[in-house]
Amino acid sequence: MCVSEQLERIEQSSVVDEVIQSFIDDHLEQLNSPLRLVSGRRFEAQPNDPPAFSRGIYVCNVPIGAIYVSNQLYNVLDRDELRYIVLHEMCHILHNNSAANVLLELSKTGFNLLLSKWAKMPLHEVEDIVGGVKAIIKEFGYPGVEEQVKKSQELNADKYAVIWMGKREPAISALTKMVQGNIEKLSHITRYGSFEFPVITIKERIEAIKRLP
Repeated sequence: MCVSEQLERIEQSSVVDEVIQSFIDDHLEQLNSPLRLVSGRRFEAQPNDPPAFSRGIYVCNVPIGAIYVSNQLYNVLDRDELRYIVLHEMCHILHNNSAANVLLELSKTGFNLLLSKWAKMPLHEVEDIVGGVKAIIKEFGYPGVEEQVKKSQELNADKYAVIWMGKREPAISALTKMVQGNIEKLSHITRYGSFEFPVITIKERIEAIKRLP
């Protein structure tokens, strides 16, 4: 299943949730946003679906998009923990993280196309070579651009949510519940069951939250 098919399935099965929506609307009011164009939705997650995520863009001081929380996560969170999740995802929309990630993908694709043309090799062979080089670099502990950008996005979103809430405890407990207590677990997983960027554990995110002033 490709990303678009996964997102389409989640969108079609999702429903507007009044509690999630109230957290979104309250925060947009705090930000003096002129419009309320972010929808709060719940969905039934299938294996390898993210427990929570957002899609959206921030343009002309207006956030547009949706925040999704799986029923599985929703049902184990208290209200403060859920609010942390919503604020974390709102940060991604307000900072145009989705748009930044698309640009990263486009720049990577453009580089591969240029390399393919220069080396006179099929694009799929170039992608295999570039992927192999990246894997070797990671083995030696050198983080790539994607890892750094997306890791920073996650830590910034955690910080944003904690600052607005004025307390760390809901963030820490929500993250712990997200991985059923296994805080050594990586923070993100793709639809294929393999870990996607950022390569960061829940434990690292919790430790960063604890260091916040």
